[in-house]
Amino acid sequence: MIRIGLISENEKNDAKAISHWFKNNFPNKFDFYPLLKNIHGASLDDKNSNHLVIKLRKEFELEELDYLLYIRDLDSLVNDKAKLDFRKKRFRRFSKVVDKR
Repeated sequence: MIRIGLISENEKNDAKAISHWFKNNFPNKFDFYPLLKNIHGASLDDKNSNHLVIKLRKEFELEELDYLLYIRDLDSLVNDKAKLDFRKKRFRRFSKVVDKR
């Protein structure tokens, strides 16, 4: 089984929907583990979220995960370059956790 950690701004909706889709389309291939539970979009956008990165690294290593799936809405139109660039920075910041294992 491939072990995948899920981070989303709304675990009950986003993370469960993604894991359900994967399990239906690829049965017995993936196990999903929600990380940073009870975190919302504003918390993920906080520039002073070093504590989240540290917590994520601990959870990722504790669960011995293979991949990290970060689910986040753009909350804007696709042509809003500033918002898109901001979201990409957040993705990169959390992806460093996986790169350092």
